[in-house]
Formats: sequence, C-alpha cells, structure tokens
Amino acid sequence: MQPPSLPERYLDRRHWLGLATASATVGLINQPWIFAGQQAADSKQLIVHGETPMNAEPALNKLVQSWETPVKHFYVRSHAPVPKVDVDSFRITVEGMVQRKLSLSIAEITDRFPATEITATMTCAGDRRREQSPVKKVGGVQWKAGPIGNARWGGVRLADILQLAGLKEGAKHVWFESIDQVKKDGRTFPFGASIPVKKSLEKTRFGNGTLLATTMNGRPLPPD
Repeated sequence: MQPPSLPERYLDRRHWLGLATASATVGLINQPWIFAGQQAADSKQLIVHGETPMNAEPALNKLVQSWETPVKHFYVRSHAPVPKVDVDSFRITVEGMVQRKLSLSIAEITDRFPATEITATMTCAGDRRREQSPVKKVGGVQWKAGPIGNARWGGVRLADILQLAGLKEGAKHVWFESIDQVKKDGRTFPFGASIPVKKSLEKTRFGNGTLLATTMNGRPLPPD
C-alpha cells in the first residue's frame, strides 16, 4: 500500500478530545497523521456551527440517506484549527513504557504493516445538546441530531505498531498526542486522549480493534 499521490506537499489536519490523565502511559504517539482529501466541511452539505475551529453536522434527511455515511454528510468536530502537515518529513513517534522507541514515516507504516479495514460508528458526546439548552443552558457546540456517522475506516492495527515497540510490564494506557494546538483558558496544549492497553490490543469477531486510520470509505482520509 503506497501513500496516495498528492497535488500539494502540505496537508491539512484536525482531530479529537481534551487532555486526560493516564496512569502508566504506554507509548506516546506524538503526531497522528492524516492524508490529503477534500474538505468535509462543505457549507452546502453541512450545517456549520463554527469555522475556526470547524464544527459542522449534516441535516438529518441527508444523514439517513445511506447506512455508510459519505464524507460530505459526515459531521466535523474540531477543538483547534486544522494544522498543516508536510507528508515527506512527518513522523509518528512511539515512546514511554516500551522496549524500543519508534520514529516512523507514513510511508514506512503503510509499507511495513498489513492494511485492514473496519466499519464503525462515531458520534460526538454533545449530540442533541441543542435540545437540552431550552431547559437548561448547556455549554459547548449547540449540536442538533447530526453529529453521528458510520463509515469504513482503513489503516493499520495499533496493536501491530505496539508489538514492534514492545510493551513493558505494567503499561496500562496508550496516550495519543496530536499536533493540533488547543487554546483554552489562556493555555495552549496539544489535543490528546488515551485508551486502555487492553483496548489497543483487542481483536474481536467484529473487527480488527483500534486502527491508525489512513482511509475513510475507501478514499484518503480528509483533513477535517
């Protein structure tokens, strides 16, 4: 699997949660990547709640048209502006409670590890927040019922990368840290989240567990 040919060297990117506390961090994955693609937040297809950072959702009549949600109808949840990534020099590092610290390029990851795919639903925890606000004002993006979507995610298994790094005994969580720079309460910090090691290594009858995704519905993962 080779990285897709790109019209520009620089890619845009976004993603996930706020800082969380993790006891016994496993591997610090400093820079999750993203491949170039069309911006999902097309104002003609999505209801935009904010542009910097981008937060948008589809109308329900668009969302229910397909079991597999197309990118143009997939919600966008951002906590920081979309940064730019030089795909040629970009690297993912794995460090912490591992036997071997890793520094891998996108090409090395897609060449070295087997590709896989899983269908999974994503949703924002604030789904339908707007319906609560008339009763009691709830802070955050005033989502309607559209910040949920179901897609085919392709990439490599996180477990394969952690196996190469070699987990040390006692490791409890995998902490992800992105290059997205969140500004809040006078502080600036990278966007991050964590999952239990057990979650990162699982492989069930429903799919191949946690992925580092590079594709969505068979196409390069879009920036948003």
